[in-house]
Amino acid sequence: MHKILNSIGTLLASVLASIPLTLTLSGAAPAQSAYPVRPITYIVPYPPGGVTDTTARAIAAKLSEALKQPVVVENRPGAGGIIGTAQVAKAPADGYTLLHATLGVLAIAPHINKIGYDPLRDFAPVANMVTGYTALVVNRNSPISSVADLLAYAKRNPGKTFYASSGQGGITHIMGELFKAATGQADIIHVPYKGASQALVDLIGGRVDFLFDSTPVERVNSGQVKALAAMGPRRFRNLPAVPTIYEAGVANFKGGNSWLGVMVPADTPREIINRLSTTLMAIALMPDFAEKMSGYGVEVTAQDAATFGKQIREDFETYGAVIRAANITAEGS
Repeated sequence: MHKILNSIGTLLASVLASIPLTLTLSGAAPAQSAYPVRPITYIVPYPPGGVTDTTARAIAAKLSEALKQPVVVENRPGAGGIIGTAQVAKAPADGYTLLHATLGVLAIAPHINKIGYDPLRDFAPVANMVTGYTALVVNRNSPISSVADLLAYAKRNPGKTFYASSGQGGITHIMGELFKAATGQADIIHVPYKGASQALVDLIGGRVDFLFDSTPVERVNSGQVKALAAMGPRRFRNLPAVPTIYEAGVANFKGGNSWLGVMVPADTPREIINRLSTTLMAIALMPDFAEKMSGYGVEVTAQDAATFGKQIREDFETYGAVIRAANITAEGS
């Protein structure tokens, strides 16, 4: 009996020894280590054209090169970005559906609209790629040349100082309410328009006093408008002479800039999120990518998954507070 057992043991040892080590190790590796093995869909919840779409296509091209798989941009517009964002929330959590996420659909819309997703629970942050910096601008012929001038003017003209926005409940409307809260100028009046272009026409025509321009560089550099402040923590790369809102004397201003980042459905495996985040951070450091973003009027942000997640939570609270305080509702409600 012992001889039989010894013979079986010798045979098993011989068989195991004949199996290549690489085969046993590759068989033990998790399936997601090969990610990606097929094309990735990158959902842009807005129509083609415009900064949101063009930045997504630039990111997709670089990501495709790095991952050696096609990254296909699909535009799924509707309801100010809500429809496409909600579709990604319900997509398989396998790393093959990405969302080109915006501050509007994650930090503003949830406080104003019925959206069909939870911005803090239904998505996992991957990377914050770029930021669209907003500037407080006035008519080029306006006697107002600084934020201090504007506040003095508003104080002299209570209820007669007007700021334009691209629409009720939009980012430029919220920006105005943040500015009013930070400066104590509650008598400044909001004038909503049907889009940014109409608001700009009335600013140039002198029918409103100021607005928050989300794509200011070309208009400021051409002399079409005057910029009083950059609504963020640092000066614009392409408008270095324009002070920040903090340098202009409004020390307690919060919020102000609109980011564009990459997110995935919440249960996506951590290994996949890490792979995507690392790859996107490397893309953000590429000089040609930064140059292209600058040409679109935005700047590279380069926040990894953890930092981006913190940014989303902070903005969700900041914008939610001002929306409640100002009793801002959706247009038509």
